[in-house]
Amino acid sequence: MDIPDFEMENLARLLLPAIRKLFESEEGKKGFEKWRAERQKLQLNKKNNDCFKPDESNGLPQ
Repeated sequence: MDIPDFEMENLARLLLPAIRKLFESEEGKKGFEKWRAERQKLQLNKKNNDCFKPDESNGLPQ
């Protein structure tokens, strides 16, 4: 089921001001930084775990 473009535009007009207000607040900035740090940690863990998986890209035999 596709959502018509005009409905998506109406939804964006409704939500965008609230999203901007959240990200401009101190609470929003702190929450974003916490999320970003957690994401970087997960990406680093994934990268480290992938180093031990055998495949051609890391030179380990399959």
